[in-house]
Amino acid sequence: MNFEIIKFIDDEAKVTSDTIAKFTDNKHQSIIDLCKRNIEDFKEFGVFDFKSNGIKGTSSYKIWYELNEAQATLHMRDY
Repeated sequence: MNFEIIKFIDDEAKVTSDTIAKFTDNKHQSIIDLCKRNIEDFKEFGVFDFKSNGIKGTSSYKIWYELNEAQATLHMRDY
């Protein structure tokens, strides 16, 4: 299985909330909830908003966050 842990987006290393969930053995929704609760803290370390794909209100609709290194480090501190 080939699974990218880190992605380079606009020349910056990022990790997605679903990747954090997978490798910390948590549900993605739990990671999303943590991101929402701490959004102002995450914004101190750079741009922080959610991404989405699919049609809202359908099972194909997915949301996720892309965290830079500082945001991911802060995120792991909360766990």
